[in-house]
Amino acid sequence: MQDINFWIGIVATMAFAVTGVLAIAGCGVDLFGVLVLGLITAIGGGTIRDIILEVPVFWSESQIYV
Repeated sequence: MQDINFWIGIVATMAFAVTGVLAIAGCGVDLFGVLVLGLITAIGGGTIRDIILEVPVFWSESQIYV
């Protein structure tokens, strides 16, 4: 069960990153800007969620998310 939760977390993080990139795609942003926005979107939402729920931040336990 732990393995399934890990892969669901990876897929969800990738989905958030893609959503952030698609939101900025038509604005003429360079590759670095796209990468930064994708990282902020993917990691930022989960970090805020974990802080609100008062649980350890997910990316501090496993660096694979970053």
